[in-house]
Amino acid sequence: MDLDAPEHADFRRTVLDTYIPIYGAGWEEFASSAVYARIDPQKMFGAAFSPSDAGADEGVSLPAVRSVVPAIRDAT
Repeated sequence: MDLDAPEHADFRRTVLDTYIPIYGAGWEEFASSAVYARIDPQKMFGAAFSPSDAGADEGVSLPAVRSVVPAIRDAT
C-alpha cells in the first residue's frame, strides 16, 4: 500500500494523526519508508481480556488463551 497514493490519503492521515503525537514529527519520514498491506480476510476473530484475566502487568495468562483457542477452532 503506497501511503503517498491519493486513494490512501485517509489511511495516511489516520496513521500520522495516531503516531506523530506519540513519536514526534520525525515519525512521518519513517512512515513513508514502512511497508503497509491491506488484508481482506474471509473471517476475523477478536478477544478481550480483563486485567484480572491477563494477570495485571504480566500479559495474557495461559488459562485465558486456552479458553479462547477452542472457541476460535469451533467457529472455523
